[in-house]
Amino acid sequence: MIRPATSSDAERVFHLLCCAQGAQRPYGEFAETFAGRLASPDEACLVAEEADGTVWGFIALRATDPADAHDPMAISELIVASRMRGMQAHLIARAYRLVHALRHCARTLAHRSPGEVPQLRIA
Repeated sequence: MIRPATSSDAERVFHLLCCAQGAQRPYGEFAETFAGRLASPDEACLVAEEADGTVWGFIALRATDPADAHDPMAISELIVASRMRGMQAHLIARAYRLVHALRHCARTLAHRSPGEVPQLRIA
């Protein structure tokens, strides 16, 4: 499953990063950067996880104009567990699709009247 990252993912993403780099970094520094990314309106952070909650991938996408749902986004960070390296392209494609759908939904919501309910479908 690929979903938006939350603050509760920090430790699992940190572990993934340390395994991918083969080195330990200071957790406090990472946690501060991770929280900043989650709070940033310019960045979308997603995690890929297995059914048991094991995080095997993290991707951060940065927009130059977050208010524009059609603005292209660039990958600012991509981490994939070594055992899942073949899934990088899948993670990138799904992340772009999900973020585009969420941005489009947010833009649509901004133009709806208060009583209307949005329909968001991500296949």
